[in-house]
Amino acid sequence: MLNYFNTALLMVQMILKKQDPSIKFGQMSVNDQGFYLDYLSQTLNINPEDFNKLIKSLAKLCSSAQPISLKTVDLKIANQLLSDQPYLLELINEAKEKTVNLATVDNHHYYLPMAQLVDNTKLVKAFNFQSVGGAYFKGDKDNLVMVRLNGFGFENDKVMQDYLEIIEEQKQRDHRRINKILELFTFNQLAGPGMPIW
Repeated sequence: MLNYFNTALLMVQMILKKQDPSIKFGQMSVNDQGFYLDYLSQTLNINPEDFNKLIKSLAKLCSSAQPISLKTVDLKIANQLLSDQPYLLELINEAKEKTVNLATVDNHHYYLPMAQLVDNTKLVKAFNFQSVGGAYFKGDKDNLVMVRLNGFGFENDKVMQDYLEIIEEQKQRDHRRINKILELFTFNQLAGPGMPIW
């Protein structure tokens, strides 16, 4: 699953870079919940109403069946190949890792947070976006605010629908949601911070 999420993250970078060649990427991550990508753009102001358009662009990229090569490079090469990405390079250099994962598609290089990947854009056929919002660069309120896009990608619609059902079940079982309905517990500072009263 993570290899599809990581490849979907790559494909989103490709689409955004095509729409705005001067886009700047920031923090990005992949986990078992999907991926997120922070970016800064003068022209791209994505909101939830744009998700369908973005998904159509990703489907078109999928049908183009572009091969993806992944390589691990040292910091010096990463700084050369990603020289147009100052925020990303700042994060990479501060992490002090000796190597960096770079995906190459059609002679363009993209950073990826992990080395798991499928080898062709045609293999990721189903996409969804969970949310879009703002995030401070490096989580510091004194830094600029970037756009944070959350989403995921799968090999087909069936696998994605199964995943969405699991997420919905988790939401239904969330104790915060259940308490709002049943009012099983409350909080009071007299009992102590974070201490529930049943």
